[in-house]
Amino acid sequence: MDASIVSAKLPAANVPIHSNAAFKNENMSDRPAGRKISLAGNLGWAAAGSVTRLSAQLMCQMVLARLLLPADYGIFSIALIITTFASFLSEFGGSAALVKNKEISVLDIRINFTLQVLIGLFVTVALACSASLIAELLHKPDCAPVLRVLSLNCSLTMLSVVSQRLLARQMRFREIQSINIAGYLLGYVFIGIPMAYLHCGVWALVAAWFAQTGTTLLFSYALIRHNLVPYLSMGRVAAQIGFGIQTFVSGILTWGIVSVDRIVVARFNSPANLGLYTNAYNLASAPIWQIVSSLQQVLFSNASKDQNDTLRLQTSYRRSLIIVSTIAIPAFFTLALASAEVVFLVYGAKWVAAALVVTPLAMAMPFYAMNGVSTPVMWAKGRISLDVSTQAVTLGCLVAGLLLVSRLQMAAAAWVVLVTYIGRSLAVVHMTSRLLDDCVNLWRWMRHWLAVGTATLILQGLTLESARRFGVSAPAIVVLAGLLLSILLLAELYLLSKIRAYGAEKTLLSAAQVWNAPGALKCGSRFPPKARLLPLTEPRMQWTTWCSC
Repeated sequence: MDASIVSAKLPAANVPIHSNAAFKNENMSDRPAGRKISLAGNLGWAAAGSVTRLSAQLMCQMVLARLLLPADYGIFSIALIITTFASFLSEFGGSAALVKNKEISVLDIRINFTLQVLIGLFVTVALACSASLIAELLHKPDCAPVLRVLSLNCSLTMLSVVSQRLLARQMRFREIQSINIAGYLLGYVFIGIPMAYLHCGVWALVAAWFAQTGTTLLFSYALIRHNLVPYLSMGRVAAQIGFGIQTFVSGILTWGIVSVDRIVVARFNSPANLGLYTNAYNLASAPIWQIVSSLQQVLFSNASKDQNDTLRLQTSYRRSLIIVSTIAIPAFFTLALASAEVVFLVYGAKWVAAALVVTPLAMAMPFYAMNGVSTPVMWAKGRISLDVSTQAVTLGCLVAGLLLVSRLQMAAAAWVVLVTYIGRSLAVVHMTSRLLDDCVNLWRWMRHWLAVGTATLILQGLTLESARRFGVSAPAIVVLAGLLLSILLLAELYLLSKIRAYGAEKTLLSAAQVWNAPGALKCGSRFPPKARLLPLTEPRMQWTTWCSC
């Protein structure tokens, strides 16, 4: 650990802290040569950390699924859904403002930390007192003691929020990813798996979760030793809560969207069936959650810094959306096609019924990812109301659809999730592009997604079905699907690199001259005016506008 980072001191309480100099070492230019990290570098650290943690999570789940019963996962998932609500309550204290605001002071940090402590204590007491009522409403009495114990975890989560936000403000994503990986390994490898082997059941998962949260708290504070003295000022509190209320509402709606399907399944199914649905959901969503959560931290910090530079925001957003869609669609469509073999290989024979749920959920995850990279741009531009409105409509449609199919099989709920996620991603991408006055319209994005998805379904579907007809074993089918996926991704990335490199510099220069000329058309035009007068072909203009604007 870098001693200079650990020993960094805060300035005096009344000294304003600027966006790139909140602490002694926050200014990137103060770091040694070669350590200045760009957006691409931060995205690289986020991706590397996500892949590492995802690999560890896959290995741990392969072991735990063979040591625990589906009912254990079902009980734990109910308690976890309720306690996860606490992480979104942190936004009510305005913690996102510590990243977004151009200037913060030590008083702002102290106020935010005080609010997080109060919210954490309130949530802990409220959940502990209402655990029996929640369990009764869901017809799952066994989850009441688990919910009471996990309520204590809410306070631990709140204590680490300020340190995590300040690390994100300084764009120290390497440290954030290291903390997340260390917490997961300590919690599940050294505590969860041994307790599951000793037949502790659901309490193995509870202990692992506590260890992970505690590790995150200790390591985050070791890197950012902010002032712990409580402080409240009505004027400053009102300013922070003003922004926090919007992010809080958005967070609650997000929690509802990602949790309501499991709540409905819990209400109308047994703990064992809920465990099957939960592990199917985890298998489909864990990779994208790891990646999107890391991307959102990077993109929100970067977009907040460049919130007044629309051109840079356009470039960052478009590149992020292209990368995410190009990788996520083939990967998760492949998982959907090979769901039966993947479930058997990862979880074992007693979980094979979950394959029917994995298929639609896996196809929904790329659209969740596209929405995830759009939200930070809305937040950084101060248009959280757009995000809130789309989420409210999405949640209403999702609840209505789930109630209609509540008496059917669990897979029906997963198909409702797929349809809802597609509609939400189309709306959010369209609104974000309009917010940035982007010249690439929604239909061009849809053609790209449709082409990538169709190519994946045809190639992978024909190959995997042929392998099944010839009696190829499940591990061999998974390996074959992985090889084909690698070929698809390499081919797509190669085509994108060629498209981007083909006359990019000259085209960009000419396009910029025409686009900035008087009388230029607004967002939605296929080409800038007078583009045909340039010594460039239309396809070159179109593709460069697509990949490099």
